[in-house]
Amino acid sequence: MRKILSIVLAATIIFALYVIWLKRSTTCVSCNFGNLGLPISQFHLAILALIGSSVIAISYYFSHKVQGLKYVTLGISGITAAIASFLIILQIKSIICWPCLITDVLFYLVFVLMCLGKN
Repeated sequence: MRKILSIVLAATIIFALYVIWLKRSTTCVSCNFGNLGLPISQFHLAILALIGSSVIAISYYFSHKVQGLKYVTLGISGITAAIASFLIILQIKSIICWPCLITDVLFYLVFVLMCLGKN
């Protein structure tokens, strides 16, 4: 399970970098709308996704060395999955941006794999 989770975490970070590349302008190439009704832009959300996935990956790495950090890592991944569900709801109201949706689903997958893992 560790290997699968490590691969999914790496894929989440790489895909977050791809979404940052897509969102570097004011409008997304794939969905053509500037913001989601939030006070921050989609580019900033993509950067936050990269930061969140990096924090999960780093805390997951250190959770193998410190036993109590495993629960902190699970909590962080749960929070990011909850934020991802909020962003999915915002996308469903207008138009679905597939790169953003895939990133959100990857956050869910990380959370589920962490819940199933027997570290």
